[in-house]
Formats: sequence, C-alpha cells, structure tokens
Amino acid sequence: MTNDGYSNFTVLLVDTEAIEFCGCCYKHITAVPVDTIGPFNGVKAVAILGPGDYILDVEAEGQWSIIIEQL
Repeated sequence: MTNDGYSNFTVLLVDTEAIEFCGCCYKHITAVPVDTIGPFNGVKAVAILGPGDYILDVEAEGQWSIIIEQL
C-alpha cells in the first residue's frame, strides 16, 4: 500500500454482509490494515477467516494504491 498525502490514510477491510445487515454504517470491521497520518509505503498481512465478499474502504488525500495478493 502506498499513500503520498499528508493527512489521514486509513484502510478498513469490511465484510459486505455486515454492511447489508446494518444498512447505514459498519457494524463489523474485519480488519484495519492501516490507520496513520502522512505518507505511507508498506505491506500488511490480514487473515480472512471465512469466504465472502469484502470491500476496502480507503480514506486518503492525494494519490494512493493497494495491491492485493492471496497467499
């Protein structure tokens, strides 16, 4: 993951079933791989315990990128 902004850089991994259940906000966040301020360039591993559909909710100013790989 990379971010070149100087403000918040937050990445949330959210199970889409939790979004549908609540309807207005995240009732369950699966993981928070990044929550920092300023530029970021790093790797984070996150375990997903079950099958399903997930989204990444990214809050950032400036350019950012994420590469997802399954191990």
